[in-house]
Amino acid sequence: LQLCIIFFGTNDAQDEGEYGHNPISSYAENLRYFVSLLRDPQSEHYSPDTRVLLITPPATGERMIQAKKRIGDAPMILNSAAKAYAETAKQVAAEFDLPCVDLYTEIEARVHAPKERSVETDEANGNSTATTNAADASQPAAISDQYDGYDEFLIDGVHLNSAGNQLLYNLIVAKIKQTWPELKPSAPIRATPPR
Repeated sequence: LQLCIIFFGTNDAQDEGEYGHNPISSYAENLRYFVSLLRDPQSEHYSPDTRVLLITPPATGERMIQAKKRIGDAPMILNSAAKAYAETAKQVAAEFDLPCVDLYTEIEARVHAPKERSVETDEANGNSTATTNAADASQPAAISDQYDGYDEFLIDGVHLNSAGNQLLYNLIVAKIKQTWPELKPSAPIRATPPR
């Protein structure tokens, strides 16, 4: 096994009392456990040559989650909780001297980055459409003040959409190239699940 990617924690960050909630101390211990499976010489799964990469939980779009809660049963994951779990993942990575993709901070930076805004007016019916061109986006994306911009990367406030998955893929590849250049992917892969 050349590379192991450990990426969990979003469901753990659900509000206390929600089905998937896991206290932050238990989350940290779970991360340590999975890393130790490969790093501890006493482990039956010890694999000193396996590279381990941690990924933080993503930021969450609380307004999107609230909209889903009105429709059905969606667990609440506050962005502040997601941030705390992301910080914990970074701390565990530091404890083991492991690289970490900080997906939380990357999404937050993009959601809150200044964007060029333009308004296009449909002369036929008088409707206006606002679009934004983010610095790293190849095509304009619809601005959603309704969801504070999180819908650019999240499908429902929690799960990554196509752009979110592509961002994650790009961050993973960049981290691998930076940390383990010998593992460069030989062929580009696009992370674009159906919408």
